[in-house]
Amino acid sequence: MNPIRTFWTWLFRPIPALNLGWMRLSLGILLIIVQLSYAPGLERLIGPEGYMGGVDLARYYTADRFSIYDYASNGTEMWIIWSVAMAVIVAFTAGFLTPVSGALTVVAMLSLHHSNPYVQNGGDRVLRLYAMYMTLSPCGRALSVDAWIRSKRIGKDMVSPLASAWPLRVIQTQTVLIYLWTGIGKATGVNWQDGTALYNALSLETYSRWPVVTDAILSTWIGQAATVFLTYATLIWEIAFSYMLLIPSLRVPSLIMGVLLHGGIWLSMSVGLFSWAMVWGYVAFLDQAKVARFLQRFLPKARAVD
Repeated sequence: MNPIRTFWTWLFRPIPALNLGWMRLSLGILLIIVQLSYAPGLERLIGPEGYMGGVDLARYYTADRFSIYDYASNGTEMWIIWSVAMAVIVAFTAGFLTPVSGALTVVAMLSLHHSNPYVQNGGDRVLRLYAMYMTLSPCGRALSVDAWIRSKRIGKDMVSPLASAWPLRVIQTQTVLIYLWTGIGKATGVNWQDGTALYNALSLETYSRWPVVTDAILSTWIGQAATVFLTYATLIWEIAFSYMLLIPSLRVPSLIMGVLLHGGIWLSMSVGLFSWAMVWGYVAFLDQAKVARFLQRFLPKARAVD
């Protein structure tokens, strides 16, 4: 068996573009939520008179930064830029002029980050990476306005052509590296070694979603014992995740464990869209043929091209 040919087949084998279309649509919804989350305090969070101005960012963050919001000199201009950015993200989500709207969506997400990185977390970074990968992929071939226009032009029903699997491979690799790297990093931390990491995090009102409930649970020995167990379980799972995915029989159980883990994080801790961002990457690990068949049940006109 030729290892190079095997790798090449694994990387570029054709998959239904319908799957990439679904991933673009779901990712776009998450990006829209991120954009909307800035609306209530837009001028305070990233405005020229907000918490963090360009001078402070250059001093405390980095001088090598770019943000379209730097060109706003007042609140009205801020809202105009925000609205244009929202329109671009919606266009990408809908798959309209996908390569262009996708590239502009990445610029919009980077601009939010460079305007005030201190109000974001790891989930925002992951979403920016995934947005870039999807922009480089042919994710506009299916479930998109572009595909609808193409079908009307050629006079046929909307179809889901085939696409290369490389975008999924990149997302899979990125997801695995995130877990492996964070798992190794946590293993060197004192709080993870002594089992107090989860207890300490939930004790902070900054992270606890329900501090009154959490404090009551943590005050009991059962709650404290549970946090120790969950701390070690999380650490072991994060390190083992990449290896479990290599074993077909353990792949689905590992993903289920990941969904339960992030579901628990989202229910108990205020960490933005971090949990949703990480679980979104799991779609790339699913059986793509089964995913396509499942989607086709709801989209009878979307069929794969042999």
